[in-house]
Amino acid sequence: MGIKHVDVKASGDKGLASEWNKDHVIDGDVDFGGHAILNDATIAIRKGTHYWSTPAGAFQPNSNGYDYYHDPGDNKLHITAVSGDEFVLCPVNLPNGALITACKVFGSDISNVWYLYRRKLDRTTAETEMASANVNTEDTTITEATIDNINYCYWIEVYIGNGDDIYGARVTYTL
Repeated sequence: MGIKHVDVKASGDKGLASEWNKDHVIDGDVDFGGHAILNDATIAIRKGTHYWSTPAGAFQPNSNGYDYYHDPGDNKLHITAVSGDEFVLCPVNLPNGALITACKVFGSDISNVWYLYRRKLDRTTAETEMASANVNTEDTTITEATIDNINYCYWIEVYIGNGDDIYGARVTYTL
């Protein structure tokens, strides 16, 4: 069991690099030294805790009811005027099978509330709230925490008011 080297050069032999890796076969369970194999073994990522983060520039208003600007120098989305109960949102892109363990949104007003959502891609069900907290507060009580990119999409929404800034967000996950 393991990796079988079907056609390997002898020690000291010279040849093309493609010849050295010819006809390798994975047969059974293989320990890849603490790496998780994702997407049918097309990518290897180290097992353990990982972080996905996004800058303020990834957040966009949900409607035209905002006057705002992105300030890349200060890494912020600044709201200059808002009409009604508006929010900004940002897509979340994590590896399929990842387990979310925490989420946090960074900003200027700790009274603003953020939400982490998921929704079926075919929109046959309403969105599911996975986590929620005030800005600058981390939520570690994640519902439906395993990422299923085959059936769902994921995003963060932040309800924000006049003069408020969003700086970015971080999602902690494990593989």
